[in-house]
Amino acid sequence: MKAAMRSQRYNVANMVDFPAYVDGEPPVISLQQFDTAEWAKNAAVDSTEHGYFAVEMDNAEHVICKFDDESAKALDEIFHSAKQQFIQESVIPDLQAKVDSKATKEGSDEKD
Repeated sequence: MKAAMRSQRYNVANMVDFPAYVDGEPPVISLQQFDTAEWAKNAAVDSTEHGYFAVEMDNAEHVICKFDDESAKALDEIFHSAKQQFIQESVIPDLQAKVDSKATKEGSDEKD
């Protein structure tokens, strides 16, 4: 019986022991549990319409666990903040460079 309950996925390539599914479903964990898990270094956090999941980096189709509601709120803030930072650091400067380039070109066209 214990052997059936310990249907853990074992990644032989990386020697990682992921947590066992419960009744055929990935376990629900907290962000704190994820942060301290040995297997977390082999996982990535993925956002879906059904919540946040940790997936195996070498096989993103393998869902390791789902994050609880409290963790989902924290992950919402983290992802929102990261998106805002990305926009400020890459999109806005890129748009500004395009505007500056266009203004420079228009300015040189007027001189001709």
